[in-house]
Amino acid sequence: MKTFKIADHTFEAPVRWTDNQSFFDSVVERLFDGRGRAVNRMTGICAYNQSVSGGCAIGSQVPTEVAAVMDGLGGITGSLSVTSAVFDDLVGIAWPDTENGRGLAERLQWTHDSPLSWQSNRFVDTYRLKGIAEDFNLTYELPK
Repeated sequence: MKTFKIADHTFEAPVRWTDNQSFFDSVVERLFDGRGRAVNRMTGICAYNQSVSGGCAIGSQVPTEVAAVMDGLGGITGSLSVTSAVFDDLVGIAWPDTENGRGLAERLQWTHDSPLSWQSNRFVDTYRLKGIAEDFNLTYELPK
């Protein structure tokens, strides 16, 4: 178990992500689950909260109560660095505890956030996923 903080909230959860491949596979499964892009319809901003289409790429990978707090902090930004420093303590919880795990999570999040990756609730940006897999030396297969 790992104890970690997000702003003034303290949580305890098991470290779930110790390698890039399993994290990548889990996010890919979320992208293709048919629930669509997790976005707050009023603000147009990506939603970590799992009650919104199952949560975004990162939000879908953390415990529900953690995603809800993350959502309230607005950590998704329009910049290339999509994970706010507020979330620095989430290694192994929101992205893999690897040398480049946070970078992998940011690339997957950026892919989820792009409206060009979606046609209605259907994820269509397989080209970008193949590129991420190649850049991070991962295996990529379309979910069944």
